[in-house]
Amino acid sequence: CILLYGVCGSGKSTIGAALRAKISLSIFIDADSLHPESNRNKMKNGIPLTDADRAVWLAACGNAVLAKSDNSTVFLACSALKYKYRHILLESITRKRRLVAVFLKVPPEIIKRRLESRKDHFMPVSLVDSQFKDLEEDVHTKTPLP
Repeated sequence: CILLYGVCGSGKSTIGAALRAKISLSIFIDADSLHPESNRNKMKNGIPLTDADRAVWLAACGNAVLAKSDNSTVFLACSALKYKYRHILLESITRKRRLVAVFLKVPPEIIKRRLESRKDHFMPVSLVDSQFKDLEEDVHTKTPLP
């Protein structure tokens, strides 16, 4: 499984879909589609998600990857902002698959421009700062993911 992670608007879904189109026997999972309605409603209303809000969603992401065929490459687009979120995915997914995490680093001003141009997405520009506040990008200071 290739985990594409980063803040909203960093290109996770665009890159994941493009890779899916180029690589045979691959599957793309957009974690946004796995959010429960309660999470989507909170974000639509400009309310950042808590760790508790994300717990059910992260479990759904891991289960979605594990439900796919063993002989396919899975691209998972998931914000996974905190190290502990990536670790939750690691513990779930590596029961059956290898996991490689790819961080998509984009400056806040570009993210804000991208989100302002989005139509019909539940993530408002007002939550960009909270995404960067939660982001733990330097995994080298933590125990590396195997």
